Amino acid sequence: MPHNCNLCNKTFKSRNRLEQHILKHTKTFICQVCEKSFRIKSHLLIHLRYHTGEKPYHCEQCDKKFPILATLAAHRRSHTGERPHQCDLCPKAFGTRHYLQAHRRFHTGEKPYQCDQCEKAFCIRSNLLEHQRTHTGEKPFKCDYCDKSFSTRSNQAKHHRIHTGEKKFVCQYCDKAFIDNSRLQKHVIAHLKKLIHKCKYCKETFDTVDSWSMHLKAHRADKPFKCLNCEEAFNSKSELAAHRKIHSSKKPFACDMCTDAFSSRYALTMHRRQHSTLYSCKYCENTFTSTIEWSTHIQQHLAEKPFKCNFCTEAFSSSYDLLKHKRVPH
Repeated sequence: MPHNCNLCNKTFKSRNRLEQHILKHTKTFICQVCEKSFRIKSHLLIHLRYHTGEKPYHCEQCDKKFPILATLAAHRRSHTGERPHQCDLCPKAFGTRHYLQAHRRFHTGEKPYQCDQCEKAFCIRSNLLEHQRTHTGEKPFKCDYCDKSFSTRSNQAKHHRIHTGEKKFVCQYCDKAFIDNSRLQKHVIAHLKKLIHKCKYCKETFDTVDSWSMHLKAHRADKPFKCLNCEEAFNSKSELAAHRKIHSSKKPFACDMCTDAFSSRYALTMHRRQHSTLYSCKYCENTFTSTIEWSTHIQQHLAEKPFKCNFCTEAFSSSYDLLKHKRVPH
């Protein structure tokens, strides 16, 4: 259904586009870079910072800077853990009103941001903007080290790590680190497959979980690796080596977000989770610090199928799958 402007007779495919267009008739302060318009001059001046890159508001606890004070205030809650905005439909709470409003759309199914090039619609405006770049081919996020550019800021950040060598995604089962979460997930899955049926003490493998569990109990009864500094004993050399670091005063693994330091990389990894959450659920707003918790949670979503087709009896685990299904003629 077309949406018509009563002021100039232009026609738009979505109500969202029409509403954005109508604002151009009523606003007076226009950005000379992107032609966006504003009713208040101060709002235009704040908007211009996104073009100039000016970020006058600095976080006292980390190196991040922001173009507006409200964004800094929201960022500070990531350090304090404060979540004052409570959802009235479930127990979840959020650091900003914006995130709460976006979350509520998952309950209502509302998708106000519709693409004017195709039938796709989104709960969150940023997702629409990212999607629209698949039509335009726009890649506004340029690499600081080479000529490459990207359609999303997250892909730009991931690419930057190739140049800097930063590997902040650390495996909780070993000391191996990766430049992005997807590579870590593949690595962790390989660990999980081995952990199920492989003995960590003698590398023997088993066909069933029961036989593997019985074998581990036999190992735990015998602890041949004894600490020379105390009475502790362990099943493996690696456990003994990790324990010895407790007796050492050296703490070479320093946290880059606070002043704490640790004797092992694993302890540092566990500590870093207090600062940030790595694993997000694509079906809801839940976040997790453990890949095992994240994987278990995803499986629960896949078992649930709350999105039901109103033309047949089919049900789906996500609204996206339901939308794909509805495109098939019934």
